[in-house]
Amino acid sequence: KKKLARGKTYRITLAVPAGRDFDLFLLKPVAKEIWQPGTFIKGSVKGTGADESFTFKPGATKTFFIHMTWWFGGNGSYTLKVVCIRNC
Repeated sequence: KKKLARGKTYRITLAVPAGRDFDLFLLKPVAKEIWQPGTFIKGSVKGTGADESFTFKPGATKTFFIHMTWWFGGNGSYTLKVVCIRNC
């Protein structure tokens, strides 16, 4: 989870291991479970070996949940970064 401030724009990036298939999602602050219907805000599903990334500008300062998944041998080291890119 990560507290994001209203009016700022963030880039959320998941650097994935070569040859692995990871996906990245941003969930609403009200999420109670990772696959809870209606809680997904944004996502990135690019496929095997591609880093996942998207930008997000929250309408209110809140704590949001960041969820990543992997498919069929998605193990390996990864790096998750949340960086303010506008109005920082």
